[in-house]
Amino acid sequence: MKKSVGAALLALVLLALTLFWFLGRGDDGDGVLELHGNVDVRQVSLAFEEAGRLTELTVEEGDTVAAGDVVARLDTETLALQVRQAEAELAARRAQLEQLRNGSRPEEIAQAREAVRAAQADAERTRQDLARMQQASAATEGRAVSTHDLDAAKSAAEAAAARAEEAGQALALARKGPRVEQVATAAAQVQAAEAQ
Repeated sequence: MKKSVGAALLALVLLALTLFWFLGRGDDGDGVLELHGNVDVRQVSLAFEEAGRLTELTVEEGDTVAAGDVVARLDTETLALQVRQAEAELAARRAQLEQLRNGSRPEEIAQAREAVRAAQADAERTRQDLARMQQASAATEGRAVSTHDLDAAKSAAEAAAARAEEAGQALALARKGPRVEQVATAAAQVQAAEAQ
């Protein structure tokens, strides 16, 4: 018990001497306590906008820095690759938009026109085959042509007429070009790629 009381008294005496020494030594009459020493910072958080590897550290320990000073530089190779990728995407989107705005090429329209002619010629041929079979059947009272052959010729003529109609609609679409909505979508994709 005597040891703990002695230790407590010794601690109080040391504390009093320390306070007296600090207050008496640094006081120059203006009430400011002046202390000297080094500040040792063990962890620093640098505020980069993007994460990455450092390529250069421009200051050393103990250097004075001010707000706005360059302290370190990041490796920008990955960012440069991302920029090139975004530029390529933008170029592709612009080309797609230009293609839609230009509409069908003359060669595409000519190809659709030829498809219509071929489909119409096939429809006309199957219609004539059906007419001949019907005449032969009527002239022979159904003995020259079977009912099965007449039905097949009728189906072939109807299918050929439908293909001719479809080819005509495809030609009309080729002449009109892309829908307004497709052009608007492509324009929006260009704007998104520009923002990227």
